[in-house]
Amino acid sequence: MRFTPLAAVFLILIGAACAPSIATATPSPSSPARSARINDPARLSPSTAPAPASPAADIPVKPAGHNRFRVVSFVDEVLGWAAGSSPDGTAFLVHTEDGGRTWSALPAPSAYLTAGDELRFVDAQHGWLRTNVLMSTAGDCGRPPTAPPVCRTVILHTSDGGHTWQEQLGVEHAGRLGPGLRALTVLDAHHAWAVHVGSVDSTPNTYSSCTPFDCGIGVVATTDGTTWAPVGDLPAPVDGMDFVDAQTGFASVHTDKNEPGAPTNTASIVVTHDGGRTWSTQLRVDGPGPRLFVTFIDHQIGLALERDVATCGGSWCWLYGLHRTSDTGQTWNKVLPSPAEISGAWWSPRGRFTTLGTPTFTSATVGWIPITRDATEEGSTSGVLVTSDGGRSWKRMPAASAGWADVSDLAAYGSNAWIVGQRAGDQDSFVAHTTDRGWTWNYPLTGRP
Repeated sequence: MRFTPLAAVFLILIGAACAPSIATATPSPSSPARSARINDPARLSPSTAPAPASPAADIPVKPAGHNRFRVVSFVDEVLGWAAGSSPDGTAFLVHTEDGGRTWSALPAPSAYLTAGDELRFVDAQHGWLRTNVLMSTAGDCGRPPTAPPVCRTVILHTSDGGHTWQEQLGVEHAGRLGPGLRALTVLDAHHAWAVHVGSVDSTPNTYSSCTPFDCGIGVVATTDGTTWAPVGDLPAPVDGMDFVDAQTGFASVHTDKNEPGAPTNTASIVVTHDGGRTWSTQLRVDGPGPRLFVTFIDHQIGLALERDVATCGGSWCWLYGLHRTSDTGQTWNKVLPSPAEISGAWWSPRGRFTTLGTPTFTSATVGWIPITRDATEEGSTSGVLVTSDGGRSWKRMPAASAGWADVSDLAAYGSNAWIVGQRAGDQDSFVAHTTDRGWTWNYPLTGRP
């Protein structure tokens, strides 16, 4: 497997949970369940050893104090899972069968859950979790990687609804460049893809930590739901990936002008028609610091959120645009341009500095964009943008007075959405649920972080 060299520091904004992020489950085509990535490792080593398990609780739970919800996934209007981390970073897992009104504890996988991890269920039994495991008891996966690495990025899989988990793939962190695996996208119980960031040594399929100048960006995949293998290379660092069938997928990548052969900063949407083996460019955007975060509603309709990272300061950004395709990416139209001034921000009625996650759609008209951070004169709040016209206009939900301080993940089905966030007042972590496209919210699951 050949990897493309990386000649500048790899920038990835979490999620995705970046990301794009976005994984497609298998509900009815009219109202699919979707998960949104919030824009965030020494060999490919399959393993079948299950994580330690304990009996599942049969009663609604409220995780003990100092827990923090990180990720959420739903496959329809009733079946869902949420996971988070305890004060020491170890994972906990809960499950609902009534749309989130009540939750039950499941045995937690042996993992160190952090912001930007990805939980992707495709049906009542099958799901994947991209997360971290410690390589030594002296490590902390929540802090910047050190040399030598103390954590591995892993992909865990369950085939019994989250009661037991098996590690299918593990890669060391790519030095200080973050997780060695990212951009997990899941199609069904057999097909899933991820991006592997790392260096290649003289032995095939063995990898080690890399520097900004020798990292490779490869695509790994499973076609049987169990074994993973390298399939191809992306042309540049990835910001998100989404597959619409076993052969057709889209990725958003970027290059920096100080890389060899790159005279300007560029973001691109690239497409594969052979399961990730080869990629070609569909949309290219040049500018001071463009990034694209891509999601597809179906085979024809897709959207890409454009962010200019040159306008970001700390946790804030203020320049966004939105591209849309209705012909499988052959042509893209900019349905919402980037404004010349923040006062014209389509994502913020008050012209605030904002950090947005990857769009996720449940139909050709209904879509969501999580607001990770939103700066006001009083401080920072969070929320979600909702569209009912296919992305041409957006409304912020809920009002800033709801007191959300952070949003780390989002799942949606039809008019339903589930948000993982944190409250500004008491710093409680929560999973919030709406059944009316964000007009009203309830908070069935909370825990003090």
